[in-house]
Amino acid sequence: MTFSKEAIRLINDTDYRDSVYKDTYGWEDLGRSLTTVDLQKTYWIMINMYGDEENKNKFLEYMMAYDKFIPSDQIVTAAFYTYVFLTQKSQRLKMGNLIFIAQICSKST
Repeated sequence: MTFSKEAIRLINDTDYRDSVYKDTYGWEDLGRSLTTVDLQKTYWIMINMYGDEENKNKFLEYMMAYDKFIPSDQIVTAAFYTYVFLTQKSQRLKMGNLIFIAQICSKST
């Protein structure tokens, strides 16, 4: 099995992992990830904030705007699979009528 650099960082860096797997995400988190041009993390934050009815149209507008310059669909897919499979928390993502619940990785102590 091969892990990406991002996956290895999530596994090994507790502070970074805690910054990725937050209980709630806000516009400040999104702005921070945009300023560092960390698109995969940016899309992960948008996926998590998407469940808020107020934010749905804003995120779709962002994704459509970026899609002119980058393959947004591929980044969304990569973000979802990178982060959802390495979470140590129960993760619930609601996208339309689909609800994804994941608690895949656990770290034995």
